[in-house]
Amino acid sequence: MPNATFDDYDLTKFCRLDEIGLEATGQHLEPGRAVLACKVADPDDWCHRCGSQGTPRGTVVRRLAHEPLGWRPTTLHITVRRYWCDDCAHVWRQDTTAAAEPKAKISRRALRWALEALVMQHLTVARVAEALAVRWNTANDAVLAEGKRVLINDPARFDGVTAIGVDEHVWRHTRRGDKYVTVIIDLTPLRAGTGPARLLDMVEGRSKKAFKTWLAERDQAWRDQIEVVAMDGFTGFKTAAEEELPEATASWIPSTWSVWPGMPWTSAGGGSSNRSTATVAARTILSTKPDAPCSPGPGCSPTGSTRGSRTSLTVTTTWRSRPPGRSTSTWSPPTDSRTGRRARR
Repeated sequence: MPNATFDDYDLTKFCRLDEIGLEATGQHLEPGRAVLACKVADPDDWCHRCGSQGTPRGTVVRRLAHEPLGWRPTTLHITVRRYWCDDCAHVWRQDTTAAAEPKAKISRRALRWALEALVMQHLTVARVAEALAVRWNTANDAVLAEGKRVLINDPARFDGVTAIGVDEHVWRHTRRGDKYVTVIIDLTPLRAGTGPARLLDMVEGRSKKAFKTWLAERDQAWRDQIEVVAMDGFTGFKTAAEEELPEATASWIPSTWSVWPGMPWTSAGGGSSNRSTATVAARTILSTKPDAPCSPGPGCSPTGSTRGSRTSLTVTTTWRSRPPGRSTSTWSPPTDSRTGRRARR
């Protein structure tokens, strides 16, 4: 160690190979890629059957795509030793499951990098595949499996949820197959003012059955703690929530397509609003806090009704027949900026 601040250079730690049970033994650098020669840190030379010490019988090389270093695709050439047991004639190889799943082509560190790049840095699967120097299908399948293991299979993601939102999303733009998915969002941080909303789950299809089945899969204790369900005007979601969450308050969020595109949507009182649906949704959720007054933003017309100690909110939209001070003979409905056609009532 030259001084108390810096350690000796270590390629293994720099490339984070120690996290996956490997040691770097060499490197080969080119302008377009990097290759790291590695070996398994654990000798694993004891027989897995009888426990006797094995005899080395050659090596094999396993190649894995690693997280890119210096924006160059990095490949690991792992030397895996084979052993022979003289007592029971058992043959085995060094265990490399810490580095990657059996038959996988991407290391665990590369999977973590790809998942973070896709979710946090908003990279596309094509860009991730290019950085790892693998095919698109290989990167896509690996990232989906890792995301399901880390995110979807984590039971703790349902802890502390008291307000949820449900809506449909078009994810497939083809003529074949169901193009809709039902998206369930955790609105608890938004309602409590502690942070943004977060994704809970996505279910294929857009129907009462899809949402009802998802709710039925949750345990009763979790369903009992849900206080607010925010949704648009689709009656299927409303019916499913009433059947599976009878004690929850249903809040209707006006959709961006509930009125003609480009038209100001107004409340029953006649005041117009140009605020986005997300803003209205946020204020609707905030107004459904326990013991909180119903105070949505402009464009919402609350109708006071209570269920227990909670406050429900109904948002209505109406057409304004004409601007104030204009006669019906001289006023005509505005036109849609995209199609040039007049809006119909």
